[in-house]
Amino acid sequence: MSEVAESKSAIVEGVTFKSLHCEEMSYRISVSRDKFNVDKFRSGLMPKGQMKDRYGTVCAPLDPKTADYHVHADWLIDKDEVNFTIDFESGPKEHEKDEREPYAEQFMEWLGQFFVHESAHAHIHADFVYPIEARQSKFIALPLKTTIGPKGDEAEINGISLTLPSKPEGVLSVWVMRWKPRWRIQLAANRRVTFKGFTPYEDMRAIASIVEMVTEETKS
Repeated sequence: MSEVAESKSAIVEGVTFKSLHCEEMSYRISVSRDKFNVDKFRSGLMPKGQMKDRYGTVCAPLDPKTADYHVHADWLIDKDEVNFTIDFESGPKEHEKDEREPYAEQFMEWLGQFFVHESAHAHIHADFVYPIEARQSKFIALPLKTTIGPKGDEAEINGISLTLPSKPEGVLSVWVMRWKPRWRIQLAANRRVTFKGFTPYEDMRAIASIVEMVTEETKS
């Protein structure tokens, strides 16, 4: 890929994927071709990806041993628009033999050089995972036992889905699921991302605040 200005995703006030129990932040960005330089983007790719309309890459972090996250990115170039899915996944990843810039911390800023505008609308899915003993739902004690079918087979309701019309921090929906030995809390949000100096921690901290609205720490 092409050169990118040296940058590192600064940790926002000590926030990390691990500290917020975040497994993944997934960004879905669509841009019309008249607002994205497709030819320049293709020229910045590895040779095997330059002629493909559907392709992807995995970006290791600058420090493969101690880094907080790595990136999986996929894209589809069609006649009218370009669609990206960019997953920031918790944990480091070793460098490949042909690894080169952009590294995980640089990827979003590197991508921004091909956009006409300095920011873009993003649909974000975020996954948070907690030990089962650490939190509890604020709305309903899960699991709920019930019966289903003509024979009254025992079943458990182990999750709830919430929609948030007020869209706090851009969050549209929340799914709270209780699967031993952990809670999985998934959120969907619409937020605007600025490419220059991008870090996933700002969005992560904002979205994680909604987790506190629907669950709470278990009282000892």
